[in-house]
Amino acid sequence: MDAQGQKTYQISGRPRIVARKELEEKEEGIPQEDIDLVAEQTGKTKAQAKKALEDTDGDIAEAIMKLKE
Repeated sequence: MDAQGQKTYQISGRPRIVARKELEEKEEGIPQEDIDLVAEQTGKTKAQAKKALEDTDGDIAEAIMKLKE
């Protein structure tokens, strides 16, 4: 809404309490545990596992399938 030259925004929804660790993981990207799991399950390097997870938006199952092709 624009009133007297000032814009006003309204946000609706429910507040959600998020642990600091969860926020830090989101900022850092792919959690190390996920990288380790994909590398272990596929026998690939951690760098390859991380790349696959990034390509699949963090989907572990899809990353494993991609690396096993």
